[in-house]
Amino acid sequence: MRFGVNAAFVVLLFASHLFALGVYGATLGLHELWRAFDRKCPARDVALRFLTLATPAVASLVIMRLTAGSVGSERTFWSLDHKLLWPFFIMNGYSMAVSGACAIVLMAALYVAARCSMLKLAPAGIWIATGFALLYLALPPRLFDTAFADIRVLPAVALILPAFCSLSLPGRRWTMAALVIVGGITLANLGLVLDVWLSYRLEYSAVIESFEHVDRGSRILIGTSAEGEDPPFQDLTRFPVYYAPTLAVHYANAFVSNLFTETGKQPIQVRAELRRLAVPNGGPVPIRLLRAIAEERTTEPEETAAVRTWYRDYDYLYLVGPATANPLPDLLEELDGSGRFVLYKIRHTSRACD
Repeated sequence: MRFGVNAAFVVLLFASHLFALGVYGATLGLHELWRAFDRKCPARDVALRFLTLATPAVASLVIMRLTAGSVGSERTFWSLDHKLLWPFFIMNGYSMAVSGACAIVLMAALYVAARCSMLKLAPAGIWIATGFALLYLALPPRLFDTAFADIRVLPAVALILPAFCSLSLPGRRWTMAALVIVGGITLANLGLVLDVWLSYRLEYSAVIESFEHVDRGSRILIGTSAEGEDPPFQDLTRFPVYYAPTLAVHYANAFVSNLFTETGKQPIQVRAELRRLAVPNGGPVPIRLLRAIAEERTTEPEETAAVRTWYRDYDYLYLVGPATANPLPDLLEELDGSGRFVLYKIRHTSRACD
């Protein structure tokens, strides 16, 4: 029965998200290690349990490899940078200041509750917390060309560990204090998210309306007036507009190079004849780079491989980010725009077509 239930969960998670399957396996594995240690189980029983857990996952991976499946590219990058900071910046995706403040308040509250013996972690929870802490430190920031692999451990811990905690508040005053802290953190995050989302209602409407200026079947490139940091950590409220122009795929039947796809991760792939135009990592191209290419001032072929002839390959350019003057008035004709984007038509001049 255990094998059948585990196999069903493995298949479901394998088809849904490979990282979720990894979290599932790590949690059960750590729990079984604690149980083997706590109950001094015979080695044979421990091996049988781990075989029961691992067999469906290994079989799924073997089938994937035999059918030429993949989970992305082979590129993996490991670094300790920001690992100490991410727990403070995981609370909110739009403001590091709000996220950091909420994380500090929450950590302080948990510390006080644990110090006063109001919050207790079960022995199995200690094993799981320790295991996930080591996993967080060991995971690379980019795994199989998937960014922020290590950060995904943090929300997994936040969802799993409460099942192994017990909270006993001694009185009404402590209960009210806990409610104020949790309510304040929740309202601060919801308020910021709501403010950002409402501010983008008009922007997204403007983006959709701008597709009326785009000929059906055109090729569209997305650039940014900022430095091209993806995501823009200096101001994360700019991030929601970065991929808004990809809606042209639906509204204008257009080819948009930044429609983020990776073999083995997303089902939409660039057609073979247009594959050379696929922008690596799917991020907007900095306008400084596009201008340097147009003015023949760049000598970095690897950085410019996908856009080295952008002025000839594309029909339109969406420039997202802070408002700026037309960077290439001889090449770009402004058609539409709003506070966070400008739509340009690319003039296919004789110079650009040479």
